[in-house]
Amino acid sequence: MTLIRKQGQPVIFSCQNIDQNCNYVYWYQKKEGEPFILILRIQSGSCTVYSDYNHPQKGEFSAMRQSKNCNLKIQSVTVSHSATYFCACWDSSTYVLLFGSGIRLHVTDNRVQKPKVTVYQVSNPEPNRKTTLLCLARDMFPDLVKISWKMVDTNVRTMEVPKAEMEELVQREEGRTTSMIIIDKEKTYKNKYICSVEHKGGPQDVDIPKGKASNLNSLTLACVIFFTHHYSCNMYQLNIFISKLSCIQPCKKWHITFSR
Repeated sequence: MTLIRKQGQPVIFSCQNIDQNCNYVYWYQKKEGEPFILILRIQSGSCTVYSDYNHPQKGEFSAMRQSKNCNLKIQSVTVSHSATYFCACWDSSTYVLLFGSGIRLHVTDNRVQKPKVTVYQVSNPEPNRKTTLLCLARDMFPDLVKISWKMVDTNVRTMEVPKAEMEELVQREEGRTTSMIIIDKEKTYKNKYICSVEHKGGPQDVDIPKGKASNLNSLTLACVIFFTHHYSCNMYQLNIFISKLSCIQPCKKWHITFSR
């Protein structure tokens, strides 16, 4: 989840994906490249705040009751509040601290900008009966985006591509995310494939054109795209990728990182 605020605006964080039937809710701040910092803890029943920790901005955070929950509030945000915030629930009966999913806060005057989405189908010259579909989302704000794959089968049913039918490679960098899936080539003749992009600016579904596969070798196209965006090298992962596609071009001149 991502929240965007301008300087001076208030923001309220609710605890995500955990049961708040616990004694205390702890709130942590996480900035990129820095460790988790405990801000405060909130007593669930009374919404009493305990801020006896060393967070440099602890006086700027408070608790606000909404319905049955006590949420974290910043009355007037500044750029320094830009971070990801995590809640954690302490259950004294089990002595377990359960973390919720993070909430990312951007404090900026920038407007939300939907990503530009580009899709490719790559023809693989090797006889492995596989093909590669690639989806690139770029030039967006905020830069948090989720890419998933759908297909429309011969019965015109739309569904997610089953995990068992594909291998996926994902690379994320500031301002862009790339998803590449490897599937049986025969399936592309029967089914329509769709790159589905979720972003703060709204969802986008982009169809992979049928019968318009690029003549580039799969790895060559990947190298061009990733090199253009200045990705770092991880030859071990690259070699795994080569072996899976049975590619013949090692692409030694380019520096690429592939993530599974």
